[in-house]
Amino acid sequence: AIYFWFGRQVGVVFHDYFSNLMTIAWLFVFWRFSYTHVLVEKPTNGSSICENI
Repeated sequence: AIYFWFGRQVGVVFHDYFSNLMTIAWLFVFWRFSYTHVLVEKPTNGSSICENI
């Protein structure tokens, strides 16, 4: 639809560059969510993670 309404150059910029930027942004958001909520184990009752090994 972008190609049809605005022309080839705008379609190329939107499809190639904007989609790449959105993919990188999505990967950053997904990484940040995973790192803060999934991957980091928080110690409980004042104990450290190393004491459980």
